[in-house]
Amino acid sequence: YYVWVRARSKNATGGAISVNVAGQTSKSLGCITNTAWTWYSLDACSGQAIAYTNLSAQEQTLSILATNSNIEIDKILLSTNNT
Repeated sequence: YYVWVRARSKNATGGAISVNVAGQTSKSLGCITNTAWTWYSLDACSGQAIAYTNLSAQEQTLSILATNSNIEIDKILLSTNNT
């Protein structure tokens, strides 16, 4: 599954969002400075779409953590499509 987060910065100060699914390795959506709502899906380190594979068909835990109080999150989407 690919992770998409619609977020913005309240005051154009940079921030990031840490994403984790099912206890797998956390990934970071970085450089969130836009004050308009924007969809983010690329890992700050690799530049690749954030994806979690090998999830079983059962209840999973999704963890989202903003790095500072300037980040606002509007929507979260898990999709099998990365575009």
